[in-house]
Amino acid sequence: KKQARGTMMAEQVFKELLATETAYVSDLRVLTELLAEVRAVGVLTKEQELSVFSNCETIRQINEELLRALSVQAMDVTTCAAAAFEVLAPYLRAYSEYCSNFVMAQERLERLRAELSVFDATVRSVEMATGQTAGSMLIKPVQVRLTLACLCATLLFDSSVNRDLSLEQRSKSTRGRWRVFAT
Repeated sequence: KKQARGTMMAEQVFKELLATETAYVSDLRVLTELLAEVRAVGVLTKEQELSVFSNCETIRQINEELLRALSVQAMDVTTCAAAAFEVLAPYLRAYSEYCSNFVMAQERLERLRAELSVFDATVRSVEMATGQTAGSMLIKPVQVRLTLACLCATLLFDSSVNRDLSLEQRSKSTRGRWRVFAT
C-alpha cells in the first residue's frame, strides 16, 4: 500500500514535470520567434542581441531534447526522469549564463525599446500576437529552472525507487542531482 502510494505520487509529479516542460518549450519557441523577428528587421547589433536574449536558442534546444527524453515511456517515471536529466546535466549549465544576465537583459530591453522605435515596434507586434510581454518571455527560463529543480527533487527524493533508503541516504542520493540546477 505504501509502495503504491509512492508510485502514484511519483507518477503525479512526473505528469506535472512533463506538463511544465511542454508548456515551457512552447514559451521558449515564442521567445526565439521574437528573436527571429528582431533579427529580421536588423536593428540590433550582435552585442545588443546577446545582452537581451543571451543564449535562449541554446536553452530552447536543450529543453526540446529534455522533453523528448521525458516522453519516452519505456521505463518507470523515476528512471525516465533520472535518465533524461543525467544525459542533459552538462548542458543545463547554460542556464547559469542566462540567469546571471537576466536583470541586465531586462534593463537593456527597456532601454533599447526607448531608443530604437523599430525595435520597439517589432517587440510590441510580437507581444500583441502572443499576449505576453517581452519581459514575461525573458523571465520564463529563470522561473522554470526553479520549478524543474523542485519537481525533480520531489520525484527523486520521494520516489518508490528510494523507498528502502534511510533519510540520510536519500538526501545524499538527491543532492548530486540537485547540484545540476543549483549551479
